Amino acid sequence: MAGASVAGAGVLLAAPVAALIAAPGAAHAAPTVPAPQQASCGPLDFGCRDSGFIGDGISTPTIAFEDPLDLILDFFGQIPILNIFIGNGVDGTLAGTPGINGGLLIGSGGDGADGGMPGFRGGDGGNGGLFWGRGGNGGAGGQGAAGGNGGHAGLFALFGSGGNGGDGGAGSDPEFGQKSAGGRGGNGGNAGQFALFGNGGNGGHGGAGVHGDDLVNPYVGGVPGYPVVGLGGSFAGPAYGPATAGNGQDGGNGTGASRFAAGGIGGLGGLAIAAPGGQATGGNGGNGGTGALGGADGGRGGDGGRAQAMLANVGGNGVAGNGGRGGDGGRGIDGESGTAGGAGGHGGFGGLLGAGGRGGNGGNGGNGGNSLGVGGNGGQGGQGGFVNGADRPDNVGGNGGDGGNGGRGGDGGNGGDGGAAGKGGAAGIFGSSGPSGAAGKGGVAGNGAPGGKGGPGGAAGWATPSGKGGTAGKGGVDGAAGVRGQDGVDGNTT
Repeated sequence: MAGASVAGAGVLLAAPVAALIAAPGAAHAAPTVPAPQQASCGPLDFGCRDSGFIGDGISTPTIAFEDPLDLILDFFGQIPILNIFIGNGVDGTLAGTPGINGGLLIGSGGDGADGGMPGFRGGDGGNGGLFWGRGGNGGAGGQGAAGGNGGHAGLFALFGSGGNGGDGGAGSDPEFGQKSAGGRGGNGGNAGQFALFGNGGNGGHGGAGVHGDDLVNPYVGGVPGYPVVGLGGSFAGPAYGPATAGNGQDGGNGTGASRFAAGGIGGLGGLAIAAPGGQATGGNGGNGGTGALGGADGGRGGDGGRAQAMLANVGGNGVAGNGGRGGDGGRGIDGESGTAGGAGGHGGFGGLLGAGGRGGNGGNGGNGGNSLGVGGNGGQGGQGGFVNGADRPDNVGGNGGDGGNGGRGGDGGNGGDGGAAGKGGAAGIFGSSGPSGAAGKGGVAGNGAPGGKGGPGGAAGWATPSGKGGTAGKGGVDGAAGVRGQDGVDGNTT
């Protein structure tokens, strides 16, 4: 008896549907259409609350017109074998799964499930049956993922409209790792090619991009220059004839990115002592190392080596070593750039007398972050060496080393580009085309940070009273300020 009842119900349903030349659809009970996504009614869409005869309406079928039939089709959709031909498809359940197609002949498609999790695309809506039913709506994308496409109505579905595309997910902003761009909106489904009154589904809106963070110079992630302090120059003398000491070793450059990864200090110039009649030449100080990215300071230059000559009356003199140059400060960290907004989905095609679906809006790009990364300070120049011992007019003190230049400040982050607008769906022969969506706005750029201070020059070395002192080193140049990033570009309009 149960089988007879089901068969009888199928016959009862088939008669009125055939008389209507039934319409297409794609999964579970008539999909619910969110207000922002709904397409305007066609001029002869009698299932619309407001048809084109009265003015633009919303393509939500009236309860009296569609609900009773959907209740029956929902029931048939649960019956094996019968639901292959007649019945609404069920909605997707697990994250990102598609809606099930309606029956081959009669039934609406189910809605696709939302992605739910970052990177999971929304499920596509199911397609409607050949003679009756609508396409299911696409699911919304998870963070950074595209929305699902709306399902298509059946080829001959009289009142069947395409399902709306799902909105793209906003870009993801994980605790660790890279931010992602906004997801693309899904495309709206098409009305049946030979359907009279069906409208195209609306395209989903693109997801918004993520704003870049304001960034400061990090405290970890870099290594100070090695050697931290350069080795001193080798000693020379006492010996008959010239005695020339070795130069100090340069300090190492900081590596990685850290405020504390400073350049190494230059080594001291070597001491020279000449025996009677010989010239003593002190070694030059080593140069300071460059500070690492992240506003690390440059290393101090090493002091010049001392020179000592003995017994002036036999012709010996001293020339002291020069101080080493201070290391340059490291560049500040840039602000983080915003990510791009997702493109809007395209509207679906309308039926013969139906309207095309609206294109989705493009997502706005994220704003660029400001740089708070001040450039590192330049290292101080080393002091010039001095001469002692025999007092002679040809004794010469060492010159002070020049100070290192300040590091450049970090640049502001770039704004993300706006997403392109979705195209409106094409109209049927006697219908109207759907309007295109609005393009997303580009993000605003971030500002740069100040540069570091130049290091002071090293003091001049001195000589014995009759000798000549050295020249003081020049101070380093202050670092340039970081520049403002570039604003994002507005999305394309269609």
